[in-house]
Amino acid sequence: MTTNQLSSDTDVIFITIDSLRPDMLRGSSPSPTPFLDSLFNDGFELTSCYSTGYPTQFALPGLMTSTLPLDYGGYEYGIRTRPTALSESFQNAGYSTAAFVTAFWLGRLYGYDRGIKTFCPLFNLEFWTKNLKGVYLKYAKQLIESGDKSTEEAVELLCPLVGEFLDHLVDYCNERRAEVNQERLHPHYLSSRLHAWDFERAADVAKKAQESFDKDPTTFVATLLQETKQEESSRLFQREGSWFDELLATQLSERAESKSKWLRSLPLVASWASPYGPSPSRMFEQPMEDIENWVDMVRRGKISSARYVTENLATWIEGSEDPYFAWTHLHDIHSESMFTLDFDEEQWFGTELAGHRKFLRGWGGKSLPESTNISRTLSSRYVDTVLEQFVNRVVEGSNNPPLIVITADHGKQRPTRSGDHVNQFYDSLLHVPVAFVHPDLESGSFDGLCSSLDIAPTLLNLLGIDIPESFDGVPVSQYPDGGRSYVIAEDLGRGPCDPSKPANICLRTDDRKVVCSAPVNGNERFSVEYASDLKEDPQELSPLDTSDLPEGFDTLIENVRKRAHQIRQSLAGDAGIPPNSGPSSGNLWKNTQ
Repeated sequence: MTTNQLSSDTDVIFITIDSLRPDMLRGSSPSPTPFLDSLFNDGFELTSCYSTGYPTQFALPGLMTSTLPLDYGGYEYGIRTRPTALSESFQNAGYSTAAFVTAFWLGRLYGYDRGIKTFCPLFNLEFWTKNLKGVYLKYAKQLIESGDKSTEEAVELLCPLVGEFLDHLVDYCNERRAEVNQERLHPHYLSSRLHAWDFERAADVAKKAQESFDKDPTTFVATLLQETKQEESSRLFQREGSWFDELLATQLSERAESKSKWLRSLPLVASWASPYGPSPSRMFEQPMEDIENWVDMVRRGKISSARYVTENLATWIEGSEDPYFAWTHLHDIHSESMFTLDFDEEQWFGTELAGHRKFLRGWGGKSLPESTNISRTLSSRYVDTVLEQFVNRVVEGSNNPPLIVITADHGKQRPTRSGDHVNQFYDSLLHVPVAFVHPDLESGSFDGLCSSLDIAPTLLNLLGIDIPESFDGVPVSQYPDGGRSYVIAEDLGRGPCDPSKPANICLRTDDRKVVCSAPVNGNERFSVEYASDLKEDPQELSPLDTSDLPEGFDTLIENVRKRAHQIRQSLAGDAGIPPNSGPSSGNLWKNTQ
């Protein structure tokens, strides 16, 4: 792979598939991903590429700005505080830019609309309440209960976040309202789930909450924390008068026949695995009531399905006259969703169900690979089918085929490893597939160690577009065959980017890995939390005794200490940014192409 192998006006489709591990491709027979398999076989592949963190909140800054998560003040506001985004490089090169994304952490609140002219955040309103409560308020509550912070200190920590949150929530509701009123060209199709809200009313509720916050931020946030403490039901809030509950009540009632159709399909869903003996999927080991709950959860899912996303992206591509950079993020494998539910269900459901059953019959009684399960396999099959139809559509409609880049934000925990996997650093969570596919690009692979930091520079290098000085990664063509000496993944734990917490830093070489806890602004002790010999234990099932590590680990640990020093410099002082600053401000709901 060399510089400027493709024309600088080549169209680019940048596809990130949430939670796709490399071993989920080409790993079984029949493969659930024959189309993706063919793209990876025909393209140029990075076989040993690792994400900068897990989950998405820590992975995307590295992928989209080629910077580590804890640089530039940390991941508090995603990529808003970082010098240059990949999309801005294309915008500066004269490309038309679009993004159709399905994860809350990729929204405008976190700056992922930078350099994007047509930005479509395809996650529904409930995602806002879920993440404010389940991540930020939950974190503050834990600080108070553990005695690490007083209520007043926790409120002070949350106030800037809640203010930003409310500002963007109001904009989100107005943007969705404009789509329902056909004041925006994209997304071209309305979703039965994404748009199943009274956004006129939702915008009013959000605006009143914003006004209440502006009058007295401390009291507003303290009340939110008190409501969280008193919550006992599975609903986000059920306390009378809660603005959250008012916001959730703006969802329109669903069609009765929609749910009844799903319930009628349950026997078919439950029978998928039955001809093949005991299922490795816990979903099919549970009673019908639990399966019904799973189906209902998928039907009410908070993200848009792959088919809905790609259908909208295809309509945008077909209307684009300039060279384009189009980014889409698909969430189906992460949520183990395998049906299109955003359109009229009759349009897709029967075909997709028949396709899944046909695929399972092809197993002929064999067991699934140990690395997967039925629901994940079928969600992979669904994404593969949708992408095949999408790519065929846009390639056949183009005089010049686009460059297709396929990767993932991070991987997925293996079914054989139990327990909470948030903020862990196993290879199964960090190893990501990467392929660059174009008829004029020679197929092959780079097998040396590299980072997701290197994906954006490699892409720009292929097209002869200048690589921003702020990018930490470099094109893989500039590495020796062995690649990087090591890669880094890091985070400050789930929740806000709070410098009072120690940083978790993972350093991985070709054959070794260490994870350390390093103080940032506190008196915590630097400690080695995990170490592994990847040659002897590639599945990371037998970690080494960190008190008596083999020769050679000292160098790795010293490099972690150097990185910890850089993080302390990055997070020194106030890591926040002023409200309504940066590229995310302005009238977001205006008509855009």
